Amino acid sequence: MNEMKTTERQMSISQGYRCIMLGLALLLSLCSWSTATAQEEMRFDSTPAYLPTIMVIPFAKEGVDWRDRLERDKVMRAAITAVREGFQQAGYSTVDLRARLRQLANDQAIEWGNQTSVKQQVIEVSGADIYVEVEPIITESYNGATGGVILTAYDAVSGISLANHTDHSPSFYTKQYERLVLKAAERALPEFIPQMTAGFQDMMMAGRILSLNISLASGLSYDLDSPVTGGDLLLAEVIANWLGENTLRGQYHLQGMTATKMLVDQLRIPFFHPTNGQPYRAYLFAVKLRNFLRGLGYDCDRDVQGNKIFITLN
Repeated sequence: MNEMKTTERQMSISQGYRCIMLGLALLLSLCSWSTATAQEEMRFDSTPAYLPTIMVIPFAKEGVDWRDRLERDKVMRAAITAVREGFQQAGYSTVDLRARLRQLANDQAIEWGNQTSVKQQVIEVSGADIYVEVEPIITESYNGATGGVILTAYDAVSGISLANHTDHSPSFYTKQYERLVLKAAERALPEFIPQMTAGFQDMMMAGRILSLNISLASGLSYDLDSPVTGGDLLLAEVIANWLGENTLRGQYHLQGMTATKMLVDQLRIPFFHPTNGQPYRAYLFAVKLRNFLRGLGYDCDRDVQGNKIFITLN
């Protein structure tokens, strides 16, 4: 009798042990699944689907020569290098500004005396999605010297500001200002890069903003109020319908129109091209409109300046 009780007790203990082990295994499995899921969510939230290409440029007052400042200003060079390397470490592709300037050095079409024109042309040929302006600041006081950086990110096509941030290094008794600026950049980038990325992702969702100016050359036998051959609609109405079909969710605003001019002060296009998935640039939208008008029998030229499109009917 005692042996039977002992056996039953051992079986009960064994079953209880197996239940405990099964429960522990289930708990560990759930914890492992929860951790893996959290890690996946963290990677998804922290890594955007598309990383924009960045070009870091100096902030320069009107009339200041970029090339001269980059060659002479060691603090500026240190700041640009630090910010560019920070983006590279964060996984972003970057464009080398000095390499682009050397590439354009022999271009006779570049108006080097017009620094606004130089800036715009460098941005356009860079292929960057975003350009980041860097302004280093050195402040000296009885407590020592402090290095600072002002960072501002812009969409390379529309020029819209995506993020801005200012940060400073601690004060040191030193004349090695490059190190102070490096310290300021190290402190600024962990906050600036996520802010810029969020602004860029918002723009991707809302679309890029462009403007459109359609005008007529002198001496034409038609104008925007003339009916299109083979239909009852006026040319202006046909263009308006095309804009409604080819802008993002039909978003465009007609600022004004006369018989010889149509001004669209704001229209939105998808960030990615609807067919090839590549970034949708303003000049591609301009080419599409030009080809549409030529298909209707209207000869025209197009010009693109940043996010501004100019179509001239000839």
